[in-house]
Amino acid sequence: MDVVRRFAAAAPVPVFALQGSDAGPAGDAELLRCDPRLELVDSPRHATVLLVAGALPPELHEPAALVHDALPHPRGTVRWGDADDGWGTPSELPPTASGDDVAAAVLEVHRGLIDGTRGSEPPLMSSTSREPWRGVGPFGHGGSGMTGGVPHGRPLPDRADDLRDGLKLDVLSVPVGPFYAPFPVGLMLDVVLQGDLVQEVHVHGNPFLAVSSSPTDVFARAATEPVRVAALEHARVVHHLQAIARTLRLLGLHALAARMVQHTDGPPEALLSAGPGLVRLLRRTSVERSLPPCGTLVDTAWDGHGFAARAAGSCRDARSADPSYDNLGFTPVCGEDGDVRARWRQRLAEIDQSIALAAAAGARLHEPGSVVENPASVTAELLPVLPDLLVGLEWGDAVAVVDSLDLDLRRTVPVDQAAT
Repeated sequence: MDVVRRFAAAAPVPVFALQGSDAGPAGDAELLRCDPRLELVDSPRHATVLLVAGALPPELHEPAALVHDALPHPRGTVRWGDADDGWGTPSELPPTASGDDVAAAVLEVHRGLIDGTRGSEPPLMSSTSREPWRGVGPFGHGGSGMTGGVPHGRPLPDRADDLRDGLKLDVLSVPVGPFYAPFPVGLMLDVVLQGDLVQEVHVHGNPFLAVSSSPTDVFARAATEPVRVAALEHARVVHHLQAIARTLRLLGLHALAARMVQHTDGPPEALLSAGPGLVRLLRRTSVERSLPPCGTLVDTAWDGHGFAARAAGSCRDARSADPSYDNLGFTPVCGEDGDVRARWRQRLAEIDQSIALAAAAGARLHEPGSVVENPASVTAELLPVLPDLLVGLEWGDAVAVVDSLDLDLRRTVPVDQAAT
């Protein structure tokens, strides 16, 4: 047993990360994938340590508790950054990490659980059912009928016409999120599935609107202080490469995804030097052909802004009216088609453009006052159109559509960021 414990203590720690608000270190959790001591897993069932990065809004306290209780024993929690949001273990405040010592805090908790010096955390939620089991419904099973309702908290299928051929098949209502690994944290959907076909989608509100967030990235600082144009473009490349890494992991290309993330954690000069080669590599792969040609945003019917809109043919880009970009040869990159594949091509094109702009800008400064073009999509514009994009798709394609939109509910990108 001691030998097994020593091997377990020496292995990379399986961690399930919950991203909180964008204040503090929450935006850096993605870089933990570069640390060989940790293994970020996609299911709490595979984790020993739950890492909560940043503050959790009140609406996510119960879902986070359910995730915590899904970790097998022995289990522990580490808070990274803001731990004053009222969420935590009932017995004691979990260890809190700051700065570069987050991996050390995770290792300390993991080793304590393995060698028995730290007790496994008890559940945060009651084990009682949220739905009565006996005496409800005509058959006493807790539902509204033999094939409907949610007996004992578990949904049962009903019947409805298939969207493709009109046959009556079972449909099942499934809540998805807010910590579903392929989706942005906080995204909550009520999905009606008929087999793997999406029949209906209801989008819940953004839980992070209730959290006071003060982003500290270069795009937020550019609103109040001078920043180098090259720094803005370097951050744009980092953003797109991290989004590309998420898509690659979705396709099972974990080694290639790790390579993308590793390049975002080095000096800016090294990334800008390696960037063209990474883009050539990505264009040579079959990734684009592996993505579904669906989830189309049509610019003529959707008056949007930002990255996703440009992939749909819009040429709105705040840098067009920004004097900091004068004489740098900037023109907006405008795609076409507006589907998942178009958004993949748009990322690669914008990386190429940002590398060229950073090289041409030198030490030029962006002065406060000009609107900054954020690389992220405008999430507030995209959430209302999600049902139209997802209904009728198979579930795997629907997940690919959500991933391609680059949603981030933790941030607020102003709708008026683009030049009119």
